[in-house]
Amino acid sequence: MSVTVPVTYPSGARRGSERPLYHLVPPQALRRLAERATLGAHAYGAANWRRGLADPAFVAQLLNHLEEHWLRFRAGGDVDGAGGDDNLAAIMWGCAALMEVERLAPATLRAVLAEGGAEEGRGGWPD
Repeated sequence: MSVTVPVTYPSGARRGSERPLYHLVPPQALRRLAERATLGAHAYGAANWRRGLADPAFVAQLLNHLEEHWLRFRAGGDVDGAGGDDNLAAIMWGCAALMEVERLAPATLRAVLAEGGAEEGRGGWPD
């Protein structure tokens, strides 16, 4: 998604600019995302995440992280990862990986979605 923001120069000239506003991204969120990527790189290798992107279990795992975060939040427990797994960072990482799949191989992602898939206890991709 590109955002076009009109720019007017002191001379009166105008043009469209498509520059993301990176300064609006919360630094702590970016740090937690990078920490999650580092954790995965140390455990499985820097590019291992690319191997599982077309697997329906990948999205099921994201949903598990979301459900775990929600359950901890509702129970008043640790939700920022300080006491264990940082579920929100895991969700951010998974969403970033899915964005990369959309960019690199949207047809593959659509094929996997159409085909479905089964993971024990989850029934494959969500509808």
